[in-house]
Amino acid sequence: MPAHYEDALSPLRRRVIHTGGSLVGAFMVVAVVSSLGVLPGSAPARVPATLWSTLAIAIFSLLRYVRSREASGAPIALYDQGQALLFLTSLGLATGVLLERGPNALLTLFLGPPLLLTLGVVLPQPPQRRLWVGGVIMTFGLLFGLRQLARPLPGLDDWGVVVLGIACGAASLALAGGVLVALLELLEHNLDDVEHTRSSLLRTHGDLAQARDRALAANRAKDLFLANMSHELRTPLNAVMGYTELVLEDLQGADQPEVIRDLRRVDAAARHLLGLISGILELTEIDTDSVDLEVSEVDVVGVVGDAIAVVRHDLERAGNTLRLDGPEDALLTTDLSRLRQIVVNLLSNAVKFTDHGEIQIRWVLEGGSLRLEVQDSGPGIPRDALERIFERFEQLDPSSTRTRGGAGLGLAVTQRLVQLLDGRMSVESEIGAGTTFIVELPDLEASEQAAVDLAV
Repeated sequence: MPAHYEDALSPLRRRVIHTGGSLVGAFMVVAVVSSLGVLPGSAPARVPATLWSTLAIAIFSLLRYVRSREASGAPIALYDQGQALLFLTSLGLATGVLLERGPNALLTLFLGPPLLLTLGVVLPQPPQRRLWVGGVIMTFGLLFGLRQLARPLPGLDDWGVVVLGIACGAASLALAGGVLVALLELLEHNLDDVEHTRSSLLRTHGDLAQARDRALAANRAKDLFLANMSHELRTPLNAVMGYTELVLEDLQGADQPEVIRDLRRVDAAARHLLGLISGILELTEIDTDSVDLEVSEVDVVGVVGDAIAVVRHDLERAGNTLRLDGPEDALLTTDLSRLRQIVVNLLSNAVKFTDHGEIQIRWVLEGGSLRLEVQDSGPGIPRDALERIFERFEQLDPSSTRTRGGAGLGLAVTQRLVQLLDGRMSVESEIGAGTTFIVELPDLEASEQAAVDLAV
């Protein structure tokens, strides 16, 4: 056997570099056969012994080859047929030399001979198979090592035992090598995915930023256009309403009922259109932050009275009964015109959807805040529609526009006004039991003082 080691050095040297996994395949065969407990000395036992001798010669020849090259002081790097680095004796090679053959330089250092055996079969495998291939090699190596300790194979001298130890060490490192390579591949794959995802996110972020800027610019242009158009439309509408009112006054006592009826229709249509334009203008001013609050101490009872005066005609025409419930000395520091608009909008909405019913306005001061409720006995709102009623141009029944008027702006404007006054607005309703709108507004002077105290 020793003669075989020496004679095999030269012819096996090139075959070791480009084994293609054949040596490890032989090792796996002998490990499988040996782990099955083949009796020593039998005919089947001579086959694995012969294969193992070939493997031992290859490993020992590789050791001789590496040591002879290390003695010369020149570094050595072994590559497989796919130009992937398998073995490196030292760090003396320039980085460019390694990168020319492959981007992943695996430094095996002093574990080169055992790891070369492991990586010779692990590296050629696809990344998804390297883990379990390394595990299989390690398992067979451990089984063979235990088999050799329990019942040594015949025909192996002392050198063969040394080579077996090296081979078993290589097998025990197989899983570690497989895991290392798989992790490197997985890390590289994940890094590529992360970089690709990051690049995609950056492109998407840039596209979204541009789309957002375009949308904001278009929205600002739309708001400016609506504001200008609202002002332009209100002027002629006021003229139409004014002249209509003058003509109606001149026709008082005249026997022209059809003309009077037509003029009243013109006046009603003009007022309806003016209300829509005013609602759009209100929303536009709020969206563009062009609303200036004029905070003062407000008499809540006076505000409610002003709102009733605005809707009294419609209230009486619908045959509704109005009930009031609240303290007469309720005072709140807020914006008078905005609070009045809130009450008018809620009361108008209740009158619009209630015929020959009852409308209640309740208010109370709780902890310095105003709680205002407007309740009607109308048809009510479906539960699944409660979240949509504050959306712009939202109508539960679009056909009701013809009979009740409106374009779905009143509640949207009201909610924005409530938010402008740092308040909250909610709604409670049941089908057939009416609807209650609840507005909670803080005392702005107390809120401002609390903010100052907190800052100090």
